[in-house]
Amino acid sequence: MIMSILGFAGDVIKTVSNGWLEEKKTTKLVRLQQIKDTSNWEALQSKASITSWKDEYWTIVLSIPVILAFFPGMAEYIAAGFEVISQMPAWYRYCVVMAIGAAFGVKLTKGFIGKVK
Repeated sequence: MIMSILGFAGDVIKTVSNGWLEEKKTTKLVRLQQIKDTSNWEALQSKASITSWKDEYWTIVLSIPVILAFFPGMAEYIAAGFEVISQMPAWYRYCVVMAIGAAFGVKLTKGFIGKVK
C-alpha cells in the first residue's frame, strides 16, 4: 500500500516537473525565435540602408538651425521656425519624430516617443 502511494506521488511529481520543463523549453524556443526574427529584420534594414539617403537627409535638415545660428540675424528666423513647429498638431510632430526614427533606427524612436510632449 505504501509503495503504491509512493509510486503515485512519484508519478505526480514526475508529470508536474516534466510539464514545467516543457514550458521552460517552449519559452526558451519562443525567445530564441524572437531574437532570430529581430536579427533578420535588422540585417534587412541594414542592407536596405546602403542605398538610402534618409539618414543623411535628416542629418542635413537637423543641422540647418545649428549652422544658421552662427550667421548674424538668423537667430530670429530659427526661433520663429521652432515656434511654428511647436504650434503644429501633436500627431504631425510625432510623425516627424517617427520619420527621423525610421531613418536612424526604430529603437531610437521607441525610446524617444514617450519623452516628446
